Amino acid sequence: MVVVVEEALNLVEEYENGKHSEVRTEKVLSLMGDQSGKLEEVTEQIYVAEEEHEDNLSRLNVLISMVEEYVRKNYMHDISMQEAAKTIHYSEPYFCKIFKQQYGQNFTAYLTEYRVEEAKKLLKQLNVSVKDVGAKVGYLDSSYFARVFKRLIGISPSEYRQNVLKDYNKNG
Repeated sequence: MVVVVEEALNLVEEYENGKHSEVRTEKVLSLMGDQSGKLEEVTEQIYVAEEEHEDNLSRLNVLISMVEEYVRKNYMHDISMQEAAKTIHYSEPYFCKIFKQQYGQNFTAYLTEYRVEEAKKLLKQLNVSVKDVGAKVGYLDSSYFARVFKRLIGISPSEYRQNVLKDYNKNG
């Protein structure tokens, strides 16, 4: 029956692409033998499965958009995975599973990377102190911010700013 379904999928694809072949139809019918009347049923099941898959993708895209918006609006505050899951009305275990599948990392790692990317933007503004940069991206403890930044970027926030200044002076 698996071969029949594969052939039916190929047949449906050929119909959609305008490449239908009578030989292909006969092959599927012969594989199905006495069950030839089920071809339409199999085709209908395929369409239903595709629609369900598209609905799941739509829901996943909405979830992703909601998470990204939540992080974008709240990264500067003390937020957690639990709060994010609650905000978008998902259970914590389901949220963790879907998040990990989509982003390849957990929520905390994603939030940390987002915060550091925002910090890099702020470090280019010389009128904002390094300590204030940390606070503006959600790290009230400036030494912890410096450790996190260095772990991800490889240099301290101050060194990063100095490199930006050097590049600016060299290119500016």
